[in-house]
Amino acid sequence: MKHSELKTAIENNTPLVWNDPLPIEGNDYTITYIDLPELEEDDCEDDLIILIQYGEGSEAEVLLREISPKYPDTIGEILPDGKIEKEYYGQGIIYKNFQAFGEKTDEVCYSPELSDETYTYQDFLEIAKSKFEELQDTEKFHSLAQSLFELCDWQHPETLMEEWEHSGEFEE
Repeated sequence: MKHSELKTAIENNTPLVWNDPLPIEGNDYTITYIDLPELEEDDCEDDLIILIQYGEGSEAEVLLREISPKYPDTIGEILPDGKIEKEYYGQGIIYKNFQAFGEKTDEVCYSPELSDETYTYQDFLEIAKSKFEELQDTEKFHSLAQSLFELCDWQHPETLMEEWEHSGEFEE
């Protein structure tokens, strides 16, 4: 997770979890408080240390990369007749299946607000590849596809990608 993504998640009250590299069985790693420092120009996001509180009042200093959104398995549902029933999430009424995306299945994993269009993991990957086609960087494709999926909360992923491009998100 990038600093800007974490800031957005906090602003949107997205539940967060600490992915402890040495987890203890039975601990609840749901983050209850986070002290997000401002990112300085010379800071390396990979080494940024953040103070969190998690579970029942435990505290830890963790690396930014160890924090991720905590999601339910599915938002909305696909009915037996194939109709998609959407639910409110983030900023809109959508369908989102985190398990289908995470397992990279051919199942529908996302349908945006005000649309009957559906997306699979492969669709998100193709949208990511369209941005980094010249690089042929498989890891970057998957990482961008993951970010697109996680941050889509009402819009089409192509729209979010355009927003990122216009805001300079991809400038090096």
